[in-house]
Amino acid sequence: MAGTASALTACSTSSPPPRYYRLPSEPPTGEAAPRAPASAAAWELMPALPMPELLGRDTLFVEEGEAGIRLLHGHRWAEPLRDALPRLLRDDLARFVPGLWTGPSAPNVPLAGRVQVELLALQGSLPRRQVAASARWTVTTGTSTSALAHRADETVPWTEASPESLVVAQRVGMWRLAQRIAASLQG
Repeated sequence: MAGTASALTACSTSSPPPRYYRLPSEPPTGEAAPRAPASAAAWELMPALPMPELLGRDTLFVEEGEAGIRLLHGHRWAEPLRDALPRLLRDDLARFVPGLWTGPSAPNVPLAGRVQVELLALQGSLPRRQVAASARWTVTTGTSTSALAHRADETVPWTEASPESLVVAQRVGMWRLAQRIAASLQG
């Protein structure tokens, strides 16, 4: 019994403690952050953000080869992405689209329209040395029942192969997707 306890203790001390990462809420350094003029109408952002199941993992991962995924063991998200990404997208869009709501708009505020976003990808690639961020969204304006579909694919260079630089590049990718979504609401 004492030998087993010693073996377990030896195994538990041989692994370094996990490192935790978060996608910063602040705009990425060096990225433009223009603010759209105030509008009398509000946009409603649907609260659900569907995303690939792969983004539900607690461990950071990267593409490796044509079809491989490598988990970066010991490097974990501090907060699940299913919680962090919708909040991050909402906050980024609010910087570009004043009057953005995540629920029904306030009384006496006309509704410009509704936006539903689906995140298609947010992952780094070792062979390509980049992060791919992709989303599609639909915009329904005013009282219209027909929706206009959009899609954006952003590529962010990932020059350092470190987990922290991966997270920073993913943050830039999300910021750029928010810019593209906001631009579709203003034009």
